[in-house]
Amino acid sequence: MELMENKKRFLQVYLIIALLFGILGVIDASLNFFGSYSPMYGLIIAGFAFVFFIYNLFVLVHFMQDKLEKITLVLPIYYLVSYFVFFMLGLILVITGVLGGMVLWGLNIIGLLASLFEIVFAGYLLRRFKLV
Repeated sequence: MELMENKKRFLQVYLIIALLFGILGVIDASLNFFGSYSPMYGLIIAGFAFVFFIYNLFVLVHFMQDKLEKITLVLPIYYLVSYFVFFMLGLILVITGVLGGMVLWGLNIIGLLASLFEIVFAGYLLRRFKLV
């Protein structure tokens, strides 16, 4: 019985962190929209994103070993794939010199929508597994 409680607790902590990370993404996108973005803030967010990427690698393996319902794998896989895709896209845009006004605005909209998805899905899982 205690093992199951540990699994639920780990899932709960992860989902709360994912929820907070989604809220951070909304704040980040909002600051970009209003032009209140500083380079130091960008470095701090990039650091958090890197740590969260590594954490999601750990979480994915942990969830698979715990044999939790497959729906719990959605967020860690989503984070890993989306970070890789956005990193590659950003790299390509910088190398080609296409990274500019409308492209940045479009990426900001995508980031805002992704953050809203993270918030909604983490909240859904918290309620589905009765963790709140």
